[in-house]
Amino acid sequence: MRRRRLRPSLRSVPAVPAWRCGHASALSNLGRLDEAQAELRDLARDNFAIFPRDGDLAISMVLLADVRHAVSDAEIGAQIYELLEPIASGLEVDTGQQAMYYGAADRPIGMLAATMGRWEEAESRFESAIKTDTAMGARPWVAWTKRHYARMLARRAAEGDREKALRLLADALDTAQELGMKLLTDRCLELKLELQGADISNSGASIEAVASLVYAEKPDLRPQAAPDGTVTPLFNDIEGSTAKTEALGDQRWMEVLHEHNAIIKEQLAAHEGFEVKSEGDGFMMAFQSGAVAGVDPLTTSGSDTPTE
Repeated sequence: MRRRRLRPSLRSVPAVPAWRCGHASALSNLGRLDEAQAELRDLARDNFAIFPRDGDLAISMVLLADVRHAVSDAEIGAQIYELLEPIASGLEVDTGQQAMYYGAADRPIGMLAATMGRWEEAESRFESAIKTDTAMGARPWVAWTKRHYARMLARRAAEGDREKALRLLADALDTAQELGMKLLTDRCLELKLELQGADISNSGASIEAVASLVYAEKPDLRPQAAPDGTVTPLFNDIEGSTAKTEALGDQRWMEVLHEHNAIIKEQLAAHEGFEVKSEGDGFMMAFQSGAVAGVDPLTTSGSDTPTE
């Protein structure tokens, strides 16, 4: 929900702290972590005394567990764990007109357990959450759980953890890309690059992320080379995609993204190119001829999605 819509809603229900949890969650997802942490700490005063111990407590703590994960506040995480741990089944949240499934409670409990270094409990919780959400057909939550599970394995760094983490991330990325989950795609890619030893400190844009991933994986381009061994790479992404997403809204942005990617693939085939790697709106392609690779970018991406 956009800020101009969310804040009036908060003012209309000041006595419902669960709404403030949603606000904190939105702030963390937008990358406004200082604001999210300030909201989290205010809500956590006196062991979350502002919260009635009623039906809203569960979803409130689930939302705040995600915020705590984003801002890395261990002390508050332990408090959330104590309130949330007794809840061990999937959660359905009454939003007034509809019921919204927010995933198995074992997912945030596993995240909190991992924060406290309780590796075996975290692993058990994540496995349980994946099983529950798979049975529910809740694919987005399965994917998110696999990403958090992979993060836990990366931190534990026991024998075989890295390999298992990469498998979990591959599954999560497949789902995220299929369902258009941009935030999850970015989070999975960041962790995958980290596990593969790539430097992601400057990989803010999708084109940079693709380049880093290619560097880490080192795909074999020899089959795409010209007879003299020449390979011409071409990078493409949508300039200002974050601003465009905000301007267009998520649904329209996904339509534009799908159209953009379809055009890229169509032009790639028409010019006998090879897709080396893609991530979100970023592509790396390879051609035998630099002249072929130098096609008009507006032809390949559409006039409303300039490339860089």
